[in-house]
Amino acid sequence: MLEGMLQVSEKLYQRGQGSPYMLAVSYARLNRNDEALKYLGRAYQQHDPSFLKIRGDRSFLALREDPTFLQLERKSGLPPLT
Repeated sequence: MLEGMLQVSEKLYQRGQGSPYMLAVSYARLNRNDEALKYLGRAYQQHDPSFLKIRGDRSFLALREDPTFLQLERKSGLPPLT
């Protein structure tokens, strides 16, 4: 089911109608971390409003220690978690 949703999201994104952040979420839930990070980077570059959810989104728990994820999190400009 998640694979099917991912395919739909990819098609929408290719048409300019989808969110790179939502693609990152889908990839992360499928444990496809490299793709998740790639689309998180795009979400940041494209100023996707959903990118601001990066800290609280449990989809990215497996990425929390990844240096690329940590760098993107810092770029978000959100205050540090206490």
